[in-house]
Amino acid sequence: MMLELIGAIAAALAVAGVLLNNRMRRECFVLWMISNGLSLLLHLEAGMWALSVRDVIFFALAIDGWRRWGKRQRETLLERAIREQPEVRPFDAEEWAKQEPLEDMELFDNEQTERTK
Repeated sequence: MMLELIGAIAAALAVAGVLLNNRMRRECFVLWMISNGLSLLLHLEAGMWALSVRDVIFFALAIDGWRRWGKRQRETLLERAIREQPEVRPFDAEEWAKQEPLEDMELFDNEQTERTK
């Protein structure tokens, strides 16, 4: 009875993982890891060696999928940050020299005026 319950839980997790995958959710890999781990225990208990090997392979693929998806998300965030970064122009000394100089006293006078308000 307990083995059947574990099998049912493993199957439900596998189906839920597929549904999450169809919705492009990274969490599907966690469900698949749990499902494949439970299936592995069941197949080892029953002496089903070929299915046990399959479960190990599926478990490893779920780990790989989790890692690759995270890497892709990080790269996407980096690409977006680079794309949205404001344009940085190189320093132009001639353009800077053409700017009107600020009068030190004007800045001081503005600060004094604001303090006395």
